[in-house]
Amino acid sequence: MPAQFCRLAAAALALCAASLALPLAAQQSPKLPRLDAPTIRLAPKAELMGELTLALTEQQRFDLTGQVEGRLRPVPGRYLFRHVASGLCMEASRNTPLILTPFIQLAPCAPTSTAQRFAILPTTRLNSVRQSGGGFPWACADLAQGVVFGPPRIDWHLCTTIYGQAYELHKFVPSQTPGSVTIRINSGPVEAECWTVRDGRGVAGNDIVGQRCTGGPEQEFMLDWQVQIDPGAFRTLLERERWFAAADGHKWGGKGMGVDLIGPALKTFATAADDGEECLRTCLGDTSCRSWTWQAAGYPRGGTAPQCTLKGAGVTPVNRGDAARWLVISGIPRPA
Repeated sequence: MPAQFCRLAAAALALCAASLALPLAAQQSPKLPRLDAPTIRLAPKAELMGELTLALTEQQRFDLTGQVEGRLRPVPGRYLFRHVASGLCMEASRNTPLILTPFIQLAPCAPTSTAQRFAILPTTRLNSVRQSGGGFPWACADLAQGVVFGPPRIDWHLCTTIYGQAYELHKFVPSQTPGSVTIRINSGPVEAECWTVRDGRGVAGNDIVGQRCTGGPEQEFMLDWQVQIDPGAFRTLLERERWFAAADGHKWGGKGMGVDLIGPALKTFATAADDGEECLRTCLGDTSCRSWTWQAAGYPRGGTAPQCTLKGAGVTPVNRGDAARWLVISGIPRPA
């Protein structure tokens, strides 16, 4: 019995060895090269990621466009702020011996008036409003503090990072005026307040205050584009927030990590291993370029150098997954 058992065991082992002796190439898909093949070690994973299509995450959507769902993020520039119901514009009040803190009030629209030149600049996912024509670029629109009676005014204070100087812009609903907005104060964990014409009185000299958001006509405004900001003005702030000067105005320079753009290419060329910075700058300098994609060397199917592809409008962004986060990066500086 022991001898017979050993013979059976030996036969089984021989059969197993024969099956293992099959060539590995016959067991593998041609899309998955062996790790010891003369390609980069990321090739098998990169091939898989090139076929993976997932929904964009909220962060990827923001990185691609600079927009937050449900809010408006206008291009940095100089605007007139117009109250829709009255047709009057906002302007910075002038200091007097009795008024030491300038504030925002209504006045007949005068696009050439320096007191009505307001700059909209980005903060993290929000917006700030600054004086851009009165020689006080350090002055930000701010909710007055310490007010005991009545709603607080919108004053001009030294720009800081406090809650009252950051604003969300929302589409005004309902509205008969396309493009009108409400200006919601990002006032922290309290009930939402919006810029409001005091007492709803649309007359020259009346001021703007912060009151509970109601959606009434006293809170409906238009932001009338005037001119782009001087490329040298606020450069440090803008580039920190991923807005860059281009020949046709400031453009969003966010980078969607792990995002591929499906659509026809304008041109493709070898570029630097810099996670897309050179590719972005090239697109910004070419007004025909509306979007771009950077791919790491070897992604998705070989190659010895990173590739930059400049594209036009009408591209479809797709998420290639976490494993492709540093392998494919895209941006859309000029959305259609």
